[in-house]
Amino acid sequence: MKRIVLLLACLVLFVGSAHAAVAVRTDETAALLREDGAEIVPQGVYEDIVPLGEDLFAATEDGEHYALLDGGGARLSDARYEELRLADGALTALRDGGWGLLGRDGAERSAFAYSGIVPTGRGGCWGLRAGEELLDLFILDADGGAHSSGLRVRRWGEPGEGLLPVMSEDGLWGYCDAGGGMAIPARYEWAGGFASGCAAVAEGGRYGAIDRSGAWIVPAEWDFLTVTPEGILLLAGEGGVQVRSASGEILAEYPGEGAWIAQVGAGYAVGDEESLRVFDASGAQIDALPPDASVSEGIAGQLIVSEGIWGERCVRILGTSGDYQNLFPLGTAEGEPVYACMEARSAYYQSDLLGEVQVSVDMDSARYGLVDGSGEPLPPRGYLSVQYLSDDRFLVQSESQYRMINSWGKVYWRSNGAMRTVEPRF
Repeated sequence: MKRIVLLLACLVLFVGSAHAAVAVRTDETAALLREDGAEIVPQGVYEDIVPLGEDLFAATEDGEHYALLDGGGARLSDARYEELRLADGALTALRDGGWGLLGRDGAERSAFAYSGIVPTGRGGCWGLRAGEELLDLFILDADGGAHSSGLRVRRWGEPGEGLLPVMSEDGLWGYCDAGGGMAIPARYEWAGGFASGCAAVAEGGRYGAIDRSGAWIVPAEWDFLTVTPEGILLLAGEGGVQVRSASGEILAEYPGEGAWIAQVGAGYAVGDEESLRVFDASGAQIDALPPDASVSEGIAGQLIVSEGIWGERCVRILGTSGDYQNLFPLGTAEGEPVYACMEARSAYYQSDLLGEVQVSVDMDSARYGLVDGSGEPLPPRGYLSVQYLSDDRFLVQSESQYRMINSWGKVYWRSNGAMRTVEPRF
């Protein structure tokens, strides 16, 4: 299981542009490559190189302090930061325990005195600075200029559409706008981020949804409510579950005391004691599965389905016939979905504790390969690990070395020695 968790952690951070440099990261060292395999920064210069996005990278020689690199390998800053992040157009860095803003040229644009910096999505950032008891909220412009909003808060939540959920001094939640004003007063027990003009909030121990003015779209009468990025409201209560539009219109209802609902990709799944039904964003049923099945998001709208015991060949891409012991979404190859599959030795046994048959998987024997969006395996196979680098570029590990390949196994680069993968730092 450790290798699987490690692989999934790596997959999230290795996404890059089809024309950008790619960071090849290993336990001993790292390299920065072009897609044709040419080395921009060879192995041995840095201990680690972390892709930030938009052809920017964080590089460290000691594993503790990072410098900013561009896609050509040029060093844009000193190695003085514990962490670097790029999100919603804002480049932030952690130095000596405080967060600040950097320019794309590596120049420091603000004081490094904030407990957190959150992009507004409107060209600026919210900066939260620790006071004696509360956090003082500042508004930072693109050049790092700061002005106090006058607000003091206890915590902040997930931003969305230019509004930041904040907890006031009395413990209630409201929303701060990009200019530093309270767009919606603090009156909720909890507040989620906005999407498609609505957000989930809690009041009186129940959940509802509000619009950007704070008016109720759905009263707080539900045990569960979530807003998907597409603006679909998924609700669950004592009598069953519902699907509503961002305006509160009921799109579908599924009665049943034990029914539950969850977002799956752009659609949703509804489960009960008899079945697990999968629906697309329009509410059309895609499939009906056994109640103990599981569904997770794949690539480009595809879904991954498991209908058996962990370790069995029971995992597939929905709508295809290929069955695998496990599938992990990687990325794309020339725009088409690519997954990693796992094969390992396994054996059935009777669990006295659970009172049922289980599968024992020898993870030391686990080997990985690539699978296309139709569920067909792509040669070759049998790798110790597979990582996604950029469109149609993958880093695979054999017993003797690492190689950067495309989805058909063409080799563009080989490491100069056998090394082990490591969990990404950030």
